[in-house]
Amino acid sequence: MARRRRRHQRQEKPLLMVLCEDCGGVKTYIKQLTESTLLKSAVAVEVQGIGEGPKKLLQYAKMALNGNTRKFPNKADMVFLIFDKDQHEGFDNAVAGSRDQNRIHVFTSIPCIEIFFILHYEYFSHPANRYSDLSGVLKAIPEFEKYNKGSGSVPIVSMCNVQDTAMKNVARLRKERRKNGSKNPMTDMDLYIEFLNDIKVNGLDNIVGNNDERFLHNDP
Repeated sequence: MARRRRRHQRQEKPLLMVLCEDCGGVKTYIKQLTESTLLKSAVAVEVQGIGEGPKKLLQYAKMALNGNTRKFPNKADMVFLIFDKDQHEGFDNAVAGSRDQNRIHVFTSIPCIEIFFILHYEYFSHPANRYSDLSGVLKAIPEFEKYNKGSGSVPIVSMCNVQDTAMKNVARLRKERRKNGSKNPMTDMDLYIEFLNDIKVNGLDNIVGNNDERFLHNDP
């Protein structure tokens, strides 16, 4: 009698789990960006949109590292969390709670990931507290004219074509933020892309620790 195959088998490659709070267009963008970068790497990728805030995302990250649950049947070797500051009361606690987790890395945006979208097309540095503070600027960009937060309307192809502009604008913004002693607005999505490229070349073993000095959220 043939032996039945187990329903969930352990990944042969080390598994990078990416959890984001968005379940719509932002999640689709992150999924395509991540999978296309690591397509031919020695790392398996799973991207999930959770639909929860930072506190819950950190809890899920720890569950993913343990594996063997209905939501996370495959044990992750590393977890990346992507979430906004926006109006989340648990933002600072989630960032602080990740710092002693070598296999959990947090990539945040203040006030939200849409600041990264804007920086693909123009430089922007005005403080903002929520998505509604940025929506007018974002929708003035032709590619985002019909954008609705939570929908599948992220112009992924267009953004990929101007990704170098975004990387330069975020580096400029980070330098300005440090000079002014401010963290608003800011995004770590450029660092997320750099981490993915590092993993593509060196695997997960080189991504250790959660104290990278480039992250503004690690500043006192």
